[in-house]
Amino acid sequence: MSERLSLMAAIHRHATEQPGQRALVFLDVAGTEKTIATFAALMADLRRAAWVWHQQEVQPGDVVLLALDHSYDLVVAFLGALYAGAVPVILPYPRPRQMDADHQRLLALADHTHARAVLTTEPIATRAAIQDEWARSGCRVCVLDLTQADVPPPGFNSYERSDDAPLYLQLTSGTTGTQKLAVLSQKAVMLNIERLFEARHRAGGAVIGCMPFSHDGGLVLCLLIPLVMGQLSVHLSPANWVARPELLLAAVTTYQGGVTFLPNFALSFMVRRIAYPFPAPYDLSSLHTIIVGAELVTYASLASFQQHFTACNLQDRALCGTYGMAEQVVNVSITPLGRPTRVDWVVHDLVRADATATSVQQIDTESLAVIGCGMPLPDVEVMIVNRERSPLPERHIGEVLLRTPFCFDRYYGRPDLTAQVMRDGWYCTGDLGYLAEGELFILGRKDDLIIVGGQNIQPQAIEEVATAVLEQRGRLAVAFGVRDEALGTQSPVLVCETRDEESADQLAAWRAEIVRQVNDVLDITLADIRFVPKGWVVQSDAKIGRAANREKYLVERPLPAPTDLLSSEVSLSDRIVHLWQSLLGDVPINPDDNFFALGGDSLTSLHMLLEIEEQFGVKVDPEFFQSPTVANLVRLLSPEQAAPPTPSATSHKTPVASRTPRHRRLIERGPLFRGHALPYGLGVRLQRAWLATPGVRHRLFRREIELLNRWGDLVGEQHPEAAIRQSLLANTWASWRNQVLSVPLGTSPWVAVQGDPTLWAPRRDGRGIIFLVLHSELSVLFVRSLTAGGHQPLFIRGWTGDMETRTQDRSVQVYRAYQSLRRGETVIIAGDGGKGKQGITVPFFGGQRLFRQGAAELAVQTGSLLVPVFCTLATTGQVTIEVSAPLSAGSGSSQAQIKTLTRAYADLLVERWPRVYSYMAWGNLARWLKKVAPDKCGAG
Repeated sequence: MSERLSLMAAIHRHATEQPGQRALVFLDVAGTEKTIATFAALMADLRRAAWVWHQQEVQPGDVVLLALDHSYDLVVAFLGALYAGAVPVILPYPRPRQMDADHQRLLALADHTHARAVLTTEPIATRAAIQDEWARSGCRVCVLDLTQADVPPPGFNSYERSDDAPLYLQLTSGTTGTQKLAVLSQKAVMLNIERLFEARHRAGGAVIGCMPFSHDGGLVLCLLIPLVMGQLSVHLSPANWVARPELLLAAVTTYQGGVTFLPNFALSFMVRRIAYPFPAPYDLSSLHTIIVGAELVTYASLASFQQHFTACNLQDRALCGTYGMAEQVVNVSITPLGRPTRVDWVVHDLVRADATATSVQQIDTESLAVIGCGMPLPDVEVMIVNRERSPLPERHIGEVLLRTPFCFDRYYGRPDLTAQVMRDGWYCTGDLGYLAEGELFILGRKDDLIIVGGQNIQPQAIEEVATAVLEQRGRLAVAFGVRDEALGTQSPVLVCETRDEESADQLAAWRAEIVRQVNDVLDITLADIRFVPKGWVVQSDAKIGRAANREKYLVERPLPAPTDLLSSEVSLSDRIVHLWQSLLGDVPINPDDNFFALGGDSLTSLHMLLEIEEQFGVKVDPEFFQSPTVANLVRLLSPEQAAPPTPSATSHKTPVASRTPRHRRLIERGPLFRGHALPYGLGVRLQRAWLATPGVRHRLFRREIELLNRWGDLVGEQHPEAAIRQSLLANTWASWRNQVLSVPLGTSPWVAVQGDPTLWAPRRDGRGIIFLVLHSELSVLFVRSLTAGGHQPLFIRGWTGDMETRTQDRSVQVYRAYQSLRRGETVIIAGDGGKGKQGITVPFFGGQRLFRQGAAELAVQTGSLLVPVFCTLATTGQVTIEVSAPLSAGSGSSQAQIKTLTRAYADLLVERWPRVYSYMAWGNLARWLKKVAPDKCGAG
């Protein structure tokens, strides 16, 4: 086999001839470079990954599975498997909140493929380690840590497979229904790469990707083509792209991107989510090719995208019509470089099988725009056939058949499915289309596959869920897709027959359970579920005709547009209930139940609101937190339908007034100790003298001094008397703090600042900052000083009142913090809290302390810096603010980064605690002591 047709040989050649050239760049949610790899570094890393596979006893020809996040580790694991001679499969990315469903999907695929090894995330690997099914299957489950991986011996060379040997397996519709894995040979992959590169690429241009590598478009178009051809590819994770689609434009601008790939739905999504006029100077003039595919391409999506981004210098011929499928590696036809994508206007009523695509003389409302998919690649034969499989002439509509030099070999382990699509060397696509002047035009699916956002959904998978839920009380179920022009994709719909008339409560329970299971198993949300009487579903020859049922559904019960939130309060309410259950657990939820009374907290509420934004494309008004119920959320999303909100019985209770300690009342009342009465320095000296009086200390602060002595014993304090003086001063110092806090950082003679000054200057790079401070009086000085210096920080700290009210208040702040950080602003969080049950537990001075991950999660989600801040107060009144270096999140998945940041802060706090505990508020210190060492709490 020639070097040109070897994937490993191509990468090795680039690593040898241009070792220092960048091959891969992975960006984080802020658009900054998270991982950079040259061709030489990539080659070294994939060899280490190959050695990991070898140590797992993987042999050439063995199937291995990859269930990792969108990351550099996934790329080197995939390439390392190829280097070792294995046949890898990239699975859809793990979902943190649906680990059970992901684990079962992984187990089923391992059983189907007889996989030798699975490389996955640590949580799934940990769960798999205790499952008997994995032990019986003989499939090894492991994780990849390149920093710990051994360097292979010099003689460990790449396995040379033959041209026709399987290179990898590509999941098609098997991701969500019947297992279908297309077996692709090395010859097919490399030949398809070569033809596509010749058709649309230019030498030297970067490829920008934001689609998953589990999809053939994300894998081949965005990763393998640039690797084989020696180009740079820049990657955003799909989750980060969904959260901030403008990052794609920024990446094109920064790296002079020439090519990217987007499914049709992504065009409409970016138009909706990226504001106009633009908030940042994007320049798309270098972007000569946007390959649009994965589902039916629409004129509305292309036209709106072109018009919307013309102001960013988008070329009028960049949008590229194409057609392909995983069974043909990726694409079989494409619009040639430099030629505009063709739009064919035809008579709408004649667009059906065995009809003619008749061109219209004048475009009107009765016309249909069909997007050209370009010219077939060299050596690709396209034939349009009728129902009897007889060839049809140009402009006659029928099923599209293909004969190509890069067709897949078979469906792995499914000869029955292979036989259904392969006829005498022709691949039967199941798509309706026609040829005109040699160009291919696609009209839709001949079969019943539902395509949602480029994801293939087998309707049988949805129907099986409904049948299992309804059991004997259900009859026929039919699922199909309905086109949503606003979203540029299909919306899945389910119609279920019931044998008898059922109560509204029973139907609601069934609906919620079906929605939950479909979301867990298939990772989609049903747009509508309709329960109908027996006999409603259309059958023909004992088969359910999905096309006929779709037409009947649209005529009798028109589908509300999924983007029109005013259309169906019941459906919207059910979707919200299901979302809450996915976050809070499978608990019964009524419309007036309080989100926080059900167990929600600030981070859970943030996840819920972000899911609402993603699903519905709207931002939720913070008014939701005044009455955090399903009913109120429905009202905010569809205000014209829902009644005015009625405050929940559990929402926003009046905070319980707490009795102020006697020493605090004396300090606040006494004119000698009011901040406006004395200059700061004199006030501190008088206060220190007053606190040194034995009678004052004994009568007012006896319990506090006992508390400090117990803490001193715990941390090994060598100077207890000094610690007591500092603590007494810090906790009573607030009377004078307003005077010293009214000036910017570093300008007060009483404030000394240590650390990098660029961290507290107003930022211009769009990247937010999270300052982590302690629950102490001194932290307020830092907040005021930042405000005086030009920042407008959001300060998240504790609240009074009952637990539920505090949680609601904090949730409002967390949601606002997320929005502020996305705008590149500053947030200050009191980061030493540890309430709740989730987080990371670390040893803490003889005990165990739980550190919650909220600040770290906000940092990772928004790409913000996480900067610890420590403040100290000398008995002279001098305040020192130490701004530490930003914590490093490391690499790996989002969950791994969150864990790394949380542990880094916990370790730092353990190191600093002996020097800062004196400045903590006494109430917080007592709670810390109760958590860490309850045996030392005593009467305090």
